Amino acid sequence: MIKLVKLIKNKEELQKKMHNGLKVSSGFERLSLLFVIILYVMHFFSCVWLMIGKTEVQEQRESWFFQNIHDLSDEHQYLNAFYFIVTTMTTVGYGDFSGHTFYE
Repeated sequence: MIKLVKLIKNKEELQKKMHNGLKVSSGFERLSLLFVIILYVMHFFSCVWLMIGKTEVQEQRESWFFQNIHDLSDEHQYLNAFYFIVTTMTTVGYGDFSGHTFYE
């Protein structure tokens, strides 16, 4: 994560490398950067959502994490959290997951 922050700080250097090495237009560069930033934000919020769910389970509260997700592997738990974040950011409604506690 720290390397990604450093990479974003050196945006001009990255743009030079993309422009000279890949020969892409500045519009495509900006669109690519926007896409990477959106993915990074989704990843960050997925990790936070997963952390909140695991914390609520430890405190014996009813959580989104109890819905047969607790028994899944870490990868599947992350994918469920990522799915929730993507649907929250891109659509109006979903019925699969929802927050049950104050923090969720």
